[in-house]
Amino acid sequence: MKSAYTKIYRLVWVVALVDMATINIVFLLYCILDKLKDFDPIFFRFCFKYWLASNLAYLIAINVVKISVHRRITKPYMVLKSVSRTVPLTFLLFMTIVGIAKLPTPGIGKSLLICTIAFVVICIERMTMRMFIKRMRNLGRNSLNSIIVGYGPSANPLIDLMNNKWNGLNLIGIFTDNNIEGQVVNAKRMGSVDSAIEYINQHELHDVFIYRSLRWDNRIKNLLNACYRNVARVYYIPQEDVVGNSDVFPFKVGDTYILATRHEPLLRFKNQIYKRGFDIGVSLLFLCTLYPFIYILVAIITKLTNAGPIYFKQERTGYDGRSFVCYKFRSMTINKDADTRQTTENDDRVTGFGHFIRHYNIDEFPQFINVLKGDMSIVGPRPHMLAHTEYYSELIGEYMIRHLVRPGITGLAQVSGCRGETKTVEDMKKRVEKDLEYIENWSFWQDIVIILRTVQQAVVGDKQAY
Repeated sequence: MKSAYTKIYRLVWVVALVDMATINIVFLLYCILDKLKDFDPIFFRFCFKYWLASNLAYLIAINVVKISVHRRITKPYMVLKSVSRTVPLTFLLFMTIVGIAKLPTPGIGKSLLICTIAFVVICIERMTMRMFIKRMRNLGRNSLNSIIVGYGPSANPLIDLMNNKWNGLNLIGIFTDNNIEGQVVNAKRMGSVDSAIEYINQHELHDVFIYRSLRWDNRIKNLLNACYRNVARVYYIPQEDVVGNSDVFPFKVGDTYILATRHEPLLRFKNQIYKRGFDIGVSLLFLCTLYPFIYILVAIITKLTNAGPIYFKQERTGYDGRSFVCYKFRSMTINKDADTRQTTENDDRVTGFGHFIRHYNIDEFPQFINVLKGDMSIVGPRPHMLAHTEYYSELIGEYMIRHLVRPGITGLAQVSGCRGETKTVEDMKKRVEKDLEYIENWSFWQDIVIILRTVQQAVVGDKQAY
């Protein structure tokens, strides 16, 4: 089953692509109008350059103004307000790019015509998209299954918001020790706080909202561990005694503020674009240039030194706790323990050539295929075997949180010395801590630094890669 968050991100991509297609329709309409009226004879001489400039200008503009049509609680006037800012900024950037390129610029009359066409067409497109998304969410699609644990009067605005299907937050019910039937609450009581843990373990949930103080009794720890094991995001409904706590982060949902237990920069669509765009660009470049030569060389030596397939394929735990097939160059003899047993120092399963490609990280190169497929990212927490995920998720409460982002070919833990065999649970805890640090402090430039440090390790070799 696909993650609901994945579906939401895909919806955002669809909205962005439709929006981008719209600006090209505007360009085409202007071309047709220009040809019919014949008032700009030099236009077709530079048609491609104008088209390129308009698309570049629009990409910059929507990155600044942002598209809000897909966002929950987006009112019609907010959509029109966004367009009224996007169109003038796009045209200003278009004129700037055209001027830098020393191309003829349209006069005032033509400029007003272009802006008017753009405003009308984009408004129609975005309002149509809004109606489509609203209808889809009213049918229960593109929604996040949520529960509330605990209850108090300040939870009512959030409950009302979640009961509006347009917001895409599907409130299943409330788990509280108190009886709420006599109160004005537009949600049903599902059971006690203790029964919430069992429900979380047995059902697919995406968000859990907790209405209690962080200084609650020990049940909060068990509740949080259940959420972490099932890769559910946790938010706190604010109370006076938690607002000042440094371990929570204000998060606005409509007109209501809740508190997130973690800061996740990669929940922002703009950051998703940066990271995914970088992943696709770099992986395509590598797979189309260096990789074929590396593959041929590795394949020849592997076949000559050890019989068997070139690739080693293994199911590993990926984004949102879902499994995927991870590719590597085979560095071991074929053995029945490959899916359960870690590689150890002086492991007799590793071949002579296998030791070489592992030492210099060459065995990881096929994972650029995983990156292109969308199973992995270039930088992120390393994906673990399914057996290890099952084992460590029971011993380390926050272990599964590392799957809130795509796993990576390399990561902060790997360049910080937390690589190789995890001999003790403490070794894995240190790796998880680094993974969570990466998730909570992600930035595009941090990814670049991690990649450069990985390249440095690959050149000199890594003693922990055995």
